[in-house]
Amino acid sequence: MAEIKLDADSVIGTTSLAFLFDVSPQKIRQMTLAGSLTQIVGRRGKYLLLTNVKKYHAQLRTAAAGRDFGEDMKAARLQKAKAEAVKATIQVGVMKGDLIPASEIEGRWTSAARVLRSAILALPSRIANHLNLSNEDKSYITEEIEGALSDLADNGSKQTETTT
Repeated sequence: MAEIKLDADSVIGTTSLAFLFDVSPQKIRQMTLAGSLTQIVGRRGKYLLLTNVKKYHAQLRTAAAGRDFGEDMKAARLQKAKAEAVKATIQVGVMKGDLIPASEIEGRWTSAARVLRSAILALPSRIANHLNLSNEDKSYITEEIEGALSDLADNGSKQTETTT
């Protein structure tokens, strides 16, 4: 068997380096573009063997130690941390009473709208009695108020549909 001598100047090609690292030649090119491996300047597809084995070994050790998760993992962790911070801020707001659940607000607004509607619909009778208006005048005021309330309800439902 022939003896292989390795020194600091030993050169290896892309395909052989891929075979050595048990990856595809495309992966070697990707790692080179990412800066994980270094080609010999002016010699496309040629690498200093020992230099790049050391770099690849260091990369594997770093990844195995859990310190290099790649950009996707870092971005995912950052997104998770931001979401947890928002969640904690909301929880503090709820505990302090600064924030109210949307369902509770909706219930309060619905209740307030019912009370307001009832008070407005009572106006024609109260005005008619106070001003001694005829039933015809009272009916006219009632129709106008009911029309206005209907328009408000229709406009509110249209706005709700466009915002959801």
